[in-house]
Amino acid sequence: MEAELTSFIATTPQQQCQELRTYFKTLGADISTQPSLSRMEDDLHTIIGVSDICFQGRASHTDIESVLNGIVSIVMIAEQEALDGLVIALCEKLAKAWEPEQGRGLVALKVLRILFFSLTADSHLRYHVYYYMVEVSNKTSLAVGCVNLIYNFPHLKLIGGWENWPNEFRIYKYCTIEKELLWTSTFTGTSTKVI
Repeated sequence: MEAELTSFIATTPQQQCQELRTYFKTLGADISTQPSLSRMEDDLHTIIGVSDICFQGRASHTDIESVLNGIVSIVMIAEQEALDGLVIALCEKLAKAWEPEQGRGLVALKVLRILFFSLTADSHLRYHVYYYMVEVSNKTSLAVGCVNLIYNFPHLKLIGGWENWPNEFRIYKYCTIEKELLWTSTFTGTSTKVI
């Protein structure tokens, strides 16, 4: 039985991908309205690849968030072997696509948060999403919130398998996030907020 997305109107993931393709095409994205002949995950990679166009138009923050949450909902039901690539691609897109408008950065941060909590509690992908959440919150001048993301150790326990990672790896990953925050904040003038 094919999974259906939870929405007000029951549609298959393929139908929702088709709607996203059509929507992005109307915004001017370089995307075909014809779905991939191989599999839905290929369609998702293409859709994620052009999703930054929704930040470039005059769409409201609510509309942008709605479209991106639609992508998240499809990604979450994708085949397991494709999930890593899709999540990382979406995170990378959300980390940069909104710049330089701060308000749209907050939209990206909300979508990343939804993606984070949509992943299973033991998913190793939570670290990657968390890392991008820290990056976006820092770029949006939310240095204080960013510090809370980093120094709130109970929150770090929400990252899948965090307690099972070797200590050296865990410290390295944590320090990578912290170094990124401090390095970026120094050049954006928010280092005083961080310290």
